[in-house]
Amino acid sequence: MSGIAGQLATSSANTAYVLAASEIFSRQNSDAWGAFTYKVPCDGQSLEVDVAGPSAEVRELIGSQRFSSFREYARRIPVKPYRTDALELPRQRVELDKSGTVEQFLRDYLSANAMFWYKPVVDVLLSNPTCLDGVSLLNDSHPYASGGGTWDNKTTSSLDATTLEAGWVAMSGLKLENGAPAGIRPTHLMVSPKFEREAMDLLGVNRAIPFSNAGVPDAAANVVAAVVMENWLKGRLQLIVEPRMYDGTHDDDWLLMDLSKPSAKPVIAGEAIAPQAVVVTSAESESMIQRDSYQYYVTGNAAIGGFVPHVVYGKLS
Repeated sequence: MSGIAGQLATSSANTAYVLAASEIFSRQNSDAWGAFTYKVPCDGQSLEVDVAGPSAEVRELIGSQRFSSFREYARRIPVKPYRTDALELPRQRVELDKSGTVEQFLRDYLSANAMFWYKPVVDVLLSNPTCLDGVSLLNDSHPYASGGGTWDNKTTSSLDATTLEAGWVAMSGLKLENGAPAGIRPTHLMVSPKFEREAMDLLGVNRAIPFSNAGVPDAAANVVAAVVMENWLKGRLQLIVEPRMYDGTHDDDWLLMDLSKPSAKPVIAGEAIAPQAVVVTSAESESMIQRDSYQYYVTGNAAIGGFVPHVVYGKLS
């Protein structure tokens, strides 16, 4: 094949790659991670998160006018670069391709990375990142509790009926700094594949409840009988089974979340530069000089961090 023909084959493959990337990444590929992430645009070197706390309550006017102020949460999250592992193809394979195999191979590569922000967002969530109030997302000493002091959304216990109920009560009964109910109601439970069966049993229509010899339900010791009863959680929680939690570190972790509020999520992601395809075919590139190969990858820039701790409770190792 002549040099011109080889260049044309390379140009065709590269053009198809860039066009396919534009098509794939223009879709809304948020899937499950979008449920627990507040996505916003970001137009600088960092994402400036500035949020007002609870508003004043309505109360009977007795005596002089009362005054209150907003708690302002402010945090800066730096923009960082993210990219896929590069796909390297020998120059000869690209230039001598007559069947379109290379173009299809490149499209398959892009399709496998269609949810570009999925891994970075989940990685941040599982790292128990710093959130709006300056401490980790799950923490036993969150500041600005009702009446002063601290509040807690962290447990070290594995998932079972008792710990799930404790999480439900903690979230539903949470009060804001001004004493008003936070209005939190859990909607989702996230677990690793290791706890999928346990979670499904806990959330099912009916549940076998063990009783101790003292008549205590959900007993873990001195169990003498089990009774199948209608589950009080029936239909209240959606289950998210997150495969990336099954990594040897977070296998036993679990998160109870209220994902019903569009602008209050456990994680915030500010996209500064949308995912875009990159082609490296320069004769001066390292891959060409060392291995006579072209490189293809996807890159993007975003600020990703912890956001609202009030909407999550659970265990992160």
